[in-house]
Amino acid sequence: MNIALPTDWTDFMILMIFQLGITKAKQFKKVIAALKKNNWKEAIVQVRDSNWDRQTPKRVNDMISTLTNGYVLIPC
Repeated sequence: MNIALPTDWTDFMILMIFQLGITKAKQFKKVIAALKKNNWKEAIVQVRDSNWDRQTPKRVNDMISTLTNGYVLIPC
């Protein structure tokens, strides 16, 4: 994915790709489209409207919290 992102969103995408794999992450077309437009709120809405969020809600909530609250998430 060739998108210029702020550091927090870069970190988010790295964790997303780590969990889902690059092939699955590329299927988040609406998230990617929102990120290309710097529409951070819409990207979060689209992440929330995904099987990924329904299947691993705690992880996704933690990752979104890093974006909205500004703290650093260190995966264990």
